Formats: sequence, structure tokens, C-alpha cells
Amino acid sequence: MRIRGAVAAFVLTAGLAAGAGPAHAGTTEAAAFTQFVGESTNRASSGSVWYEYRKRSDGWYDISVDDPRSADEWPHDGYGSILMVIYDTPTSSGGGYVLAQNQDVGDDAGPGFTKSKVKNAYFQICNRSDNLGTWYSCGRLHKK
Repeated sequence: MRIRGAVAAFVLTAGLAAGAGPAHAGTTEAAAFTQFVGESTNRASSGSVWYEYRKRSDGWYDISVDDPRSADEWPHDGYGSILMVIYDTPTSSGGGYVLAQNQDVGDDAGPGFTKSKVKNAYFQICNRSDNLGTWYSCGRLHKK
């Protein structure tokens, strides 16, 4: 799925502090995850993820996301939530992936997600129309 947003990119740097988080499924090494949380700009939706990245020798990054969650904070308004990760790859800019989404009066815990060879990854939570499937009022998640 290709997603474009007006939100500025969160540049992956080695300076991010890693916090304790869930162990990433399928890995045999100890993983250090950092939690990111946030709300849509009108605070009608909220989201969170546990995130880890590893720098590659080619200058790109491998990313892992655990326990992505979206929630509707304003029930019965006809809008749910959608949580996305946005990133650049060697062949595209501003692509992304839906991590979790829910309808009005709900929440969702999506599956884990991994992606190789990305840069400028960031997370956003948006309000999502139950009828149209469109989203608006997107807000970036930030390190907790």
C-alpha cells in the first residue's frame, strides 16, 4: 500500500535511546525496543508501537515493530483509527504499511512487522472514516 502524508519524516539515527520492550518474535538475539505513542491531531484516535532498528552496512536500516495498537478515543462519531508506518526504500519514497486499524468504538492490536532496507521511518495515527475508508487529522507518534 502506498501512502503519502504531509508529516515530516522521522530520520532514523543511532542516537535514539532504546528502552525495554517485548522480545521480537522470531529472533534469537536480545532485542532492544523503544515505545512510541501518539494521538491524531484532534485527539480522536491514539496509537502505540514498540520499535527497533538496525543499521546495515549499506547505509540502510532494517526495522521491526511489535505490538502495534490503534484505538478510537471518541466513540459513536462514525470514525475509527488507522496506524501506519511510513518509510523510504531504495526504489520509492513515502511508501508505507498499515500496522493496525479499527472501526468506530473499537481498538486493534496488529501483528508484528519487519522491513529491510528502509530510511526515514516514522509512525502516524489518523482518524479513519468507517464509511469511506479515508483518513485525516494524522499525528506522528513520538518516543515515550
